[in-house]
Amino acid sequence: MKPVDAARDKLTSSLRTLLSGDKFGVAPDLYHGDPGLCGPGSTSWEVLADPSAMVGGIRSLLLQSCHPSAIQGVEDHSGFEADPLGRLHRTVAYVTVSTFGAVPEATLMAERVKKAHTNVQGTLPDGTNYDANDPHLLLWVHIALVDSLLQTYKTFGRRPLSRAECDAFVDEQSRVLALLGVSESPRSQSELDQCLREFQKELATTSAARRGVAFIKDPPLPRAYTPFYTALFNGAVETLSTEHRGLLEIAPVTPAARAVRVGAATAITATFRALLHKPESLTIAQKRVNRSVD
Repeated sequence: MKPVDAARDKLTSSLRTLLSGDKFGVAPDLYHGDPGLCGPGSTSWEVLADPSAMVGGIRSLLLQSCHPSAIQGVEDHSGFEADPLGRLHRTVAYVTVSTFGAVPEATLMAERVKKAHTNVQGTLPDGTNYDANDPHLLLWVHIALVDSLLQTYKTFGRRPLSRAECDAFVDEQSRVLALLGVSESPRSQSELDQCLREFQKELATTSAARRGVAFIKDPPLPRAYTPFYTALFNGAVETLSTEHRGLLEIAPVTPAARAVRVGAATAITATFRALLHKPESLTIAQKRVNRSVD
């Protein structure tokens, strides 16, 4: 094996372990011919297979933290201090299986999520109750993820997306949310933008959000990953709106500093794109679709 191939294998394997742990769930050699919820040629397959999705994941966690109920539920129930990477692994597994898995796999994953959310209930400091299976709260978490993946792909992705492709991505991802029982969700970029605006009045700066942002900024990663993660975190921050950065109490930087941050994140995602193997989930999905039904 050539040294460059060995390096690619090692980098791909180590990143997959870091991001997914043992939660990888797209099964090979099953459900032949099933295209899944999105299917070949979909914008979702392109966006989620790109390294920019790593930046999107960070941005999504930050954006979700703007909603008091969402971040309180995380703080009360996720156990991120005792299991710092557990939430990341579960989120990656959910997104991976929902996008690249066969329909039965995506359906089973949704059922697992709903079951896991059953006990994620509690009360905010002001006395407001929250419930992770509340369709309205599920909608917020969904649009935070979808908007983040789109914005980071537009900024750091392989190529520009047309408006039609952005609309297609939002529509494809609405099928994922429907499995959680939420049928009314954005189906286009403009509907997504409108939904984000409608949620704005519910967002607030909270102590839980401050603690969440501090953790997301400096998670307990292996030292070798820290410089790369910091650059991706800064890139994610620079794609947030001024309003959302303000709610998270993230200070703005100068235009020159912003250009440096965006440039660093762009360079890292481009390097990963060149060095990493194609995601195993995408490879399995492509083989599954191309095999005839037994």
